[in-house]
Amino acid sequence: MFKHLFTLLFFTLQFLLAGNHFLYLEDLDADKGERYVIGVPPMNNTGDCYHLLAYMLLAQHHQKEIPEIVYGYDGAEELVTAESKLNTYSQVERVHTFFAQLGYEKNIRIVKAKEVALKRDNPRRKSFRILLADEKYTHLIDQKLLTTFIVNHFREFGQQETVSIIRGQLTKQLLESRLEEKFLNSLEDQVAQDIGAIKERMVDQKPLIILHARYSAKSKTQQNMDEDFLVKLGDYLIERGCLVWFLFADGRVKNSSFKSVREQRIDVFPFNIEGKDFGKLRHISLLLELHQQQDDLNLKGVIGNTSGTLDMAAFIGHRVFNLHSFSENPFFADDVRLILQSTFMTLQRVVYESVRNALRDAEGKIGPLNEDIAQQQLPTLKKWLTDFGQDFSLSALPDISEYRLKLGELFCVQSLLPAGKIENIEAPCTPEVICHLKKRVDRADLKSVRRNLAL
Repeated sequence: MFKHLFTLLFFTLQFLLAGNHFLYLEDLDADKGERYVIGVPPMNNTGDCYHLLAYMLLAQHHQKEIPEIVYGYDGAEELVTAESKLNTYSQVERVHTFFAQLGYEKNIRIVKAKEVALKRDNPRRKSFRILLADEKYTHLIDQKLLTTFIVNHFREFGQQETVSIIRGQLTKQLLESRLEEKFLNSLEDQVAQDIGAIKERMVDQKPLIILHARYSAKSKTQQNMDEDFLVKLGDYLIERGCLVWFLFADGRVKNSSFKSVREQRIDVFPFNIEGKDFGKLRHISLLLELHQQQDDLNLKGVIGNTSGTLDMAAFIGHRVFNLHSFSENPFFADDVRLILQSTFMTLQRVVYESVRNALRDAEGKIGPLNEDIAQQQLPTLKKWLTDFGQDFSLSALPDISEYRLKLGELFCVQSLLPAGKIENIEAPCTPEVICHLKKRVDRADLKSVRRNLAL
């Protein structure tokens, strides 16, 4: 019986890949005016562009269409460079520039949304949905749903094949981009300089660990890594015989953050050539080159705090150890999203306040991160460092069935109704992904998960 069920599921998935125009999406009725849109409201979450990019690369490989993509902004159409003062217009312009550099300028539009009085999530989302409906879109794909699709691809095709597809398609896009040769040369020279600086410090083929930090002054600030902790973590890795290199995916003025890290650091932002922003392109180019030369560099993995920039390292194929600050109550969509992403990265729950307290000595001074504290606060790290093979595992996570979840945007296409209302339509791969999610979390009951997900 189970064999026949598995066979049925297998051929169903093959049909969805082979028969539909979109990857993991059912075809709509164009004669009725039905249209998909990947809509990104003005919500200070442009790091999700890396998930959008990964989905686009997978869709291209499978020769699928890419739905129309609309990024929204509100407020003044004014470009701001200071990270702490970034407005939504500056953020979407940065993303639009990045995709245009990769040859996707025709896939993405940016539109001005109605500015709401209270810039909270729900009013912004509702206002944006009304705008999309006015433009005759009928089915909204939240970018969180793209993460589910990516995870489903990992689940279906495996880690090695999926990252190989993403890496190969991304390299192809870079090679076929219409960037002027002077820009490409400057980009290649900078990445070569970054790699060269690492090679100059290599001694006795020590294992190289990249400490990847993303500081955000606007979005998901609870995920910001404490500077004292970052430095102590680096010292701990050095004590264990590793060569440590810091990579800061931070949009603020160069070297303005984490000042105590004075050397063996790369700041990928800002990176401008003749006044044009190439920071995101430099970042992914560096990640690609690090992977290409991982054997020569003896690169064993990337450790960092939750961010889209870190996710991109995993999409490309790096071993990633993700430090994530989980919500306590309620259990937010981003937390469940990270549990899904443990399909292709190691996920470690971290409580930064607890870490700071553990590091303080009797006088309140920050001491070293020793083995006892590391085992207490980061129990998965030692195994990850000891076994440099692939290890996609979870550590110290809450039971998902304890929480009431409303995660339609993570598992459903949203049918756009009048007055900004929506109706959730379960995505075709959702049942398989929920089964997969259930296996990722100890003691979770599938029926409870489905009930809590309101599916």
